[in-house]
Amino acid sequence: LGRREAGDAKLWGWQVSSFGIVVLTLFSLGIVVFPRPVLSVFLVDEITLSLAIVPLQIGVLAHVISGYSNILGSALIGAGATRTVMQWSTLLQWVLFLPVLGLSVHWGYGLVEAFWIFLCYSALSALLFALIWHRGNWSAVKI
Repeated sequence: LGRREAGDAKLWGWQVSSFGIVVLTLFSLGIVVFPRPVLSVFLVDEITLSLAIVPLQIGVLAHVISGYSNILGSALIGAGATRTVMQWSTLLQWVLFLPVLGLSVHWGYGLVEAFWIFLCYSALSALLFALIWHRGNWSAVKI
């Protein structure tokens, strides 16, 4: 943006976020495919270990998606769209994610459902920031 080349900046954001999702996915594959050895470092009880596998796998996938969202959100902040990122992040977390998570606990849902809610929240956040990046309104922000 400093060179007044919004097209280059937009492409750079896509390239960085694509590279980030590949790296995060590669680092996460071992944990998703082989959760038992990872969990056995922390858990010795077989029943607890078995119960922790699915939440770990969902959580790792959610963090990959959340990482993608963070990369795009940071790119938007770097481009000067700080207010947009703050408003959408606050709205998604405090109006959607936390109330839904609280209701799920109140209704008796457990850890697996909580991780699914986190996964959905992360996916929605990533899609939203990708849409904002795609639209390109951030390139008109005056710094």
